[in-house]
Amino acid sequence: MKKFAKIAVGITLAASVAATAGVLAGCSKGSDPRNGTGEAYAVTHSSKAVAQYIGYAKLVYTDGNITDMTLTEVELPSQIYFSATSTVSAEDAKSKLTVTGDDYVIVETSSTKLVEGENVTTYTAKAHYKTVSYGGTTLTFDSTLVDYKVGDQDLKTYLQSEANCKTYYEAAINNQISVTIGGQQKLDVLTKAELSKEENGYWTRQDKNNADYSRWKMNRDATVEYVKENGVSKLLSLTKSTTEVDDLKEDKKVKPWTDGTVVTGATWSDLNSDTTGKKYLSYAQLIVKADGAVKA
Repeated sequence: MKKFAKIAVGITLAASVAATAGVLAGCSKGSDPRNGTGEAYAVTHSSKAVAQYIGYAKLVYTDGNITDMTLTEVELPSQIYFSATSTVSAEDAKSKLTVTGDDYVIVETSSTKLVEGENVTTYTAKAHYKTVSYGGTTLTFDSTLVDYKVGDQDLKTYLQSEANCKTYYEAAINNQISVTIGGQQKLDVLTKAELSKEENGYWTRQDKNNADYSRWKMNRDATVEYVKENGVSKLLSLTKSTTEVDDLKEDKKVKPWTDGTVVTGATWSDLNSDTTGKKYLSYAQLIVKADGAVKA
């Protein structure tokens, strides 16, 4: 299987995050006497049209300090598919797919670009699993949406419910998501190893020593370190630095996210991106949401 990864918020969700941010103003490291744990689940780092990932954040406070933190993501079924390409025709691309039959929905696309003075069209065929299930929820792939639906509701809208996000996330990390193939529900396809960005090799690159590394983990770890050391009070005001610095892993210059004083080291696009109208949270918004849920 070849897996691809594509690299606001609704009014109610945006209002909730904004309200939380107001409460947290001034809650930097050491200034908040809370003891307890907060968790949050939401659609993260997705396109405007399709839900791609579920994010999970957890903060643990001890005597007002963040002593433990989790920030992670799992992929949604739309990100897992078989793919084949051809410069001959769409039918040729379809013929190269390694799976066929009623258990899959085929989506065809094409793109044209200028190559050595000539227009070259590349045809792509993608085979998505038609039916995905977990718990009492069944997802059915819709070729018009190019995403899954739950009943008559598109998946991205369905996942505006945090409870629905949590249910999917827990099913993913507990290997409880099945796909229907040949009339049987198979649990050995969309496994935790396939869906979790902790395990599936998402965004693998080479460092300055030509060794493979996960740039997603690099960014996640830099974000977690920043929050544990500095708290959450400035997360929603982070901006990209105007000054270039050395990248943490690669031999290049980058402009990381900064709060104006502390440079986070993280460069991923959705740390504090504008999510207006997109029905997903930035990582900063997700963390702030978890912080607002802290309870003993």
